[in-house]
Amino acid sequence: MTHKQARPEFAREHVDWDLDDWKKVLFIVEVRVGLKSSDGRAFIWRRLGERYSQACMVPQLAFRGGLIMFWCGISLEARTDLVVIRGRSLASQKYIQAILENNVAPFAPHIGDNFSFMDDNARPHLIVR
Repeated sequence: MTHKQARPEFAREHVDWDLDDWKKVLFIVEVRVGLKSSDGRAFIWRRLGERYSQACMVPQLAFRGGLIMFWCGISLEARTDLVVIRGRSLASQKYIQAILENNVAPFAPHIGDNFSFMDDNARPHLIVR
């Protein structure tokens, strides 16, 4: 089940939660930003026979501009520090150290040790040992 498909189910399961329940949830926000564009794709509308027309060409630079990721956790009454992650991806081990150990663990006392950690289930977050 994808994250998008799981959201309505999550909402139904938690419709009766009160403020005290939501205070014990840490939602994770993770954003990847391209310094040039998000994925390098460009959409062009052209007519039949215009495939190589200069008007339908988009110039490409050898340097794509790079990517940077930002990570933050937010709860009803507090937030973690904003973490800047350099590089294209966040491997499992880096996620454990840079995020969980350095940011989530110290944040736990702000919302209680028994809290729900709500992330998007991205593959690097799923750690197999």
